[in-house]
Amino acid sequence: MKSEIKQKGFTLVEVMIVLAILGILAAVATPMITSMLPRYHLRAAARELVIDFKKAKMEAVKRNRNVLLQFTPVAVGAAAGGSYQLCVDNNNNDLCDAGEVLKIVTMPARVRLVTTTFSSPVHFAGFTSRGLPWQNKWGTVTLNTSDGTRSYQVSLSMTGAVRLQ
Repeated sequence: MKSEIKQKGFTLVEVMIVLAILGILAAVATPMITSMLPRYHLRAAARELVIDFKKAKMEAVKRNRNVLLQFTPVAVGAAAGGSYQLCVDNNNNDLCDAGEVLKIVTMPARVRLVTTTFSSPVHFAGFTSRGLPWQNKWGTVTLNTSDGTRSYQVSLSMTGAVRLQ
């Protein structure tokens, strides 16, 4: 009787072929993934802004105080940037003072907070203790990618509803 020895495993040629296929797939997928990242960051920033608008409304009603969002748009020609802060106006001076800030958000890489239609040069929006727009200010905030190919608008209506467009 002859006994046969079976060896298990892969040959070097088989491993090299699999690695070559994986390399080709990675080369094809990488440009697609890198082109999707700016859009992903933009949508995430827009959704976070919507959430912060809704949080401001909830905090205004809960605390029986005005809650403001102060926007700082990016400078013209800048590749990315801009920020906003959420604050409770405890002393009713219609400003975001140092002790009143709840949250500060800086735009992520490749995202720009471009414009707001709220009054200039100070870009404020917010809610009263009744959940209505502060000082009857409603409008939009525009965010876009650093190359300007995609944009989102977050709008605040006169009834206090917030919507992502």
